[in-house]
Amino acid sequence: MLIAHVADTHLGYMQYNLEERFEDFNDAFREVVDKAINEHVDVLVHAGDAFHDPRPSIKALKFFREQLRRLHSRGIPVIAVPGSHDMLKRRGMPPLSLFDDLGLKLLTFATPSAEVKGIFFGGFQYLPRHRHDSIIAKLREIEIEAREKGGKKILVLHQALEHLLPIAYEISLAELPKNFSYYAMGHIHSHHVIPYGKGVLSYPGSTEVLSVDEIKHIDDKGFNIVDLSGDEPIIHRVRIESVRPQLRYKSSAEELLALAEKIRKEIVSAKALKKPLIHVEVTSEVDRFTYEKVEKLLQPFCLKVRIARKIEEEGYITTTVTELESISVEQAIAEYLKIKGLGDKEVSIAIEILRTLSLGNLTEKEAVARTIEEIEHIFGVKSGESKEDRA
Repeated sequence: MLIAHVADTHLGYMQYNLEERFEDFNDAFREVVDKAINEHVDVLVHAGDAFHDPRPSIKALKFFREQLRRLHSRGIPVIAVPGSHDMLKRRGMPPLSLFDDLGLKLLTFATPSAEVKGIFFGGFQYLPRHRHDSIIAKLREIEIEAREKGGKKILVLHQALEHLLPIAYEISLAELPKNFSYYAMGHIHSHHVIPYGKGVLSYPGSTEVLSVDEIKHIDDKGFNIVDLSGDEPIIHRVRIESVRPQLRYKSSAEELLALAEKIRKEIVSAKALKKPLIHVEVTSEVDRFTYEKVEKLLQPFCLKVRIARKIEEEGYITTTVTELESISVEQAIAEYLKIKGLGDKEVSIAIEILRTLSLGNLTEKEAVARTIEEIEHIFGVKSGESKEDRA
């Protein structure tokens, strides 16, 4: 008996407002289905956050239906629980409720168990930490029901364990029932395997990268195929190969251009199937024109460049992210003049000059150049120097 265990697929997520990222999450789940079919699994278990939003787009719903149809046509039923992203804040049906016609059995607080192909499945939707008492009570109820069943038993939950996520957990490991063969978990985006009770507990992790912090686990994005034929479950880790590469760096303003050239060479030599996402944390202020040079150098080779500056003041950390392809001309001039030491009043005057010049017959580039010339003349700031330079 083989079980495919996947979680946190976050279908429909158009990360950074990029259509390519929407398709990346689809690619990952399509690959899960491909490999589950090729390995002749008997059941697929989805441990929550199938979708990124409780009201997914029609396009996301259609894609999920297509993948379920592929599984259904090969006699592979799906057991699922709604995750934190699948649940509406107020009472309502999660989107997973739409697919029972394709063999998807949804475990919820109202229907916390099912028997499929001789296996007992128990579980329910994600519940936040303030409902801890309800979580424990429902787990005890499922545990009692499981005692009466023979054969293999699988618990499916979308909850974080305290020792794995101590800041944002819902339950502790010791609070789980101990009479299950396999604990199919979701909600934590990194892969974990923990012996527990009479079986094994595992988080397969998310199928794609959802935050910069997950980049360190990018080579381990995947799902589990669990062999239940023996006395103890055996987990086979299956890596997802379609995950988009993401590269993370740290740089000073002075070294940013040199780093960009290094990144370009790394991308070219890697010969990845997909253009990578680039994340750079800068430790000091960078002028807009340096950003543009970085963009010009890297844009042909990557999907997007995200440059973030973290500033720590009195124990607080503020992160500012620059999206190179989305900043306006007015914002670019404002950034440039502030770096030159001019204040909000001078910047405001510059924007008014730019708008006036833009109404004439000048091109955008000519209007920007004339604006900078006018401001430098009025306030005595020359290119390459700031107020500090003149002091």
